Amino acid sequence: MQIAHCIGCGCHDYAACHDEATGGPCSWLAVDYAARVGVCSACPDELERWRQGDRELAVPVDLHGDHPR
Repeated sequence: MQIAHCIGCGCHDYAACHDEATGGPCSWLAVDYAARVGVCSACPDELERWRQGDRELAVPVDLHGDHPR
Protein backbone atom coordinates (compact mmCIF):
# COMPACT_ATOMS: atom_id res chain seq x y z
CA MET A 1 0.00 0.00 0.00
CA GLN A 2 1.19 3.49 -0.83
CA ILE A 3 1.33 6.05 1.97
CA ALA A 4 -0.45 9.36 1.36
CA HIS A 5 0.45 12.70 2.99
CA CYS A 6 -1.96 15.58 3.54
CA ILE A 7 -1.23 18.55 1.28
CA GLY A 8 -2.18 20.90 4.11
CA CYS A 9 -0.40 19.63 7.20
CA GLY A 10 1.77 16.72 6.05
CA CYS A 11 0.21 14.05 8.26
CA HIS A 12 0.06 10.56 6.75
CA ASP A 13 -1.52 7.14 7.11
CA TYR A 14 0.77 6.12 9.97
CA ALA A 15 0.81 9.49 11.77
CA ALA A 16 -2.63 11.10 11.80
CA CYS A 17 -2.97 14.60 13.18
CA HIS A 18 -5.61 15.76 15.70
CA ASP A 19 -8.94 16.77 14.18
CA GLU A 20 -10.37 19.54 16.36
CA ALA A 21 -13.88 18.97 14.98
CA THR A 22 -14.07 15.34 16.08
CA GLY A 23 -11.61 15.43 18.96
CA GLY A 24 -9.85 12.38 17.54
CA PRO A 25 -7.44 11.44 14.79
CA CYS A 26 -8.03 12.84 11.31
CA SER A 27 -9.34 10.87 8.35
CA TRP A 28 -9.15 11.41 4.59
CA LEU A 29 -11.61 13.82 2.97
CA ALA A 30 -9.93 13.16 -0.38
CA VAL A 31 -6.97 10.92 -1.20
CA ASP A 32 -5.03 9.84 -4.27
CA TYR A 33 -2.77 6.95 -3.29
CA ALA A 34 -1.17 6.84 -6.74
CA ALA A 35 0.02 10.44 -6.24
CA ARG A 36 0.67 9.79 -2.52
CA VAL A 37 -1.26 12.88 -1.40
CA GLY A 38 -4.65 13.78 0.03
CA VAL A 39 -6.56 16.21 2.23
CA CYS A 40 -7.22 15.20 5.83
CA SER A 41 -10.28 16.14 7.89
CA ALA A 42 -8.21 18.59 9.95
CA CYS A 43 -7.46 20.61 6.78
CA PRO A 44 -10.88 21.15 5.15
CA ASP A 45 -9.78 24.55 3.83
CA GLU A 46 -7.43 22.68 1.46
CA LEU A 47 -10.33 20.92 -0.32
CA GLU A 48 -10.96 23.77 -2.76
CA ARG A 49 -7.32 23.73 -3.79
CA TRP A 50 -7.56 19.92 -4.21
CA ARG A 51 -10.71 20.22 -6.33
CA GLN A 52 -8.89 22.65 -8.60
CA GLY A 53 -6.18 20.04 -9.18
CA ASP A 54 -3.50 21.53 -6.92
CA ARG A 55 -1.62 18.66 -5.27
CA GLU A 56 1.36 20.68 -4.04
CA LEU A 57 2.31 20.07 -0.42
CA ALA A 58 2.13 23.15 1.82
CA VAL A 59 4.77 21.71 4.17
CA PRO A 60 8.05 19.90 3.50
CA VAL A 61 7.43 16.14 3.32
CA ASP A 62 9.58 13.25 2.12
CA LEU A 63 7.11 11.32 -0.05
CA HIS A 64 9.60 8.53 -0.53
CA GLY A 65 10.80 8.20 3.05
CA ASP A 66 10.66 5.03 5.07
CA HIS A 67 7.35 4.25 6.72
CA PRO A 68 6.21 1.09 8.46
CA ARG A 69 4.59 -1.42 6.16
